[in-house]
Amino acid sequence: TSVGNKDISTSAAGASFSAGTLGTAVSISKSTSDIKSNLSGNIKANSIKVNSETNIERIKTSSSANVGNGYAYKHLLESSANDSEVTDKTKEFANSNAPETNSKSSVSKIALSAAFSYSKHENNSEAKISNATINANDNVEVSSNIIYGENGSYEESGDVSIIGDRGIKTVAIASIDSTDQNTKGNSFSGAVVLSDITNNSDAFIDDGVVIDVLNGDIGVYSKIYLGYRIVWSNIENLDTIK
Repeated sequence: TSVGNKDISTSAAGASFSAGTLGTAVSISKSTSDIKSNLSGNIKANSIKVNSETNIERIKTSSSANVGNGYAYKHLLESSANDSEVTDKTKEFANSNAPETNSKSSVSKIALSAAFSYSKHENNSEAKISNATINANDNVEVSSNIIYGENGSYEESGDVSIIGDRGIKTVAIASIDSTDQNTKGNSFSGAVVLSDITNNSDAFIDDGVVIDVLNGDIGVYSKIYLGYRIVWSNIENLDTIK
């Protein structure tokens, strides 16, 4: 049995306050994993299981950017309860750096806010029997699995906040303060998210392999599991579950 575990979290935050013009944040994450399990040779056993498994707790890439007087930077992102890491860093930075708006200051009349998140990950799992002669009393099984978000599941923890922080999550937030204290003449905001996730799960028995099973079955299984759980307590409208 070969098992690989992956847990990736990448975050970026940027801000420009009352006298600022541009607030940007860029977050990029990339990874490749190859988990392989191979059985070969002359084998006699009661039962045989060849298993390759990749467990992916989360692949999270998030960025947030804000321009203005800092109000949105400190408060708007708090609504993203499942982005606790970004929110905590955001609040910490904003609370220590946000100045009071000075109406007499000569500030730029243009505000630009931009956030970009890019996530590219490849996960490969392979289980096989090759160049082998096998005599078994019971089952012979070959299985390959790529599983997202099963570790630390909701059933085990009872913590609803964990649900949104598991599996694949790519987020970009760009905001501009819209309070009366924002004196910008023109404000522009944009957020871009790109995700490229490739999963390959292969299980097979090579040509030429001889398997003799006395009392049992021969099974070959391949699975990719991307769980999606609806948290009913968090649903506000139909768009929430699309």
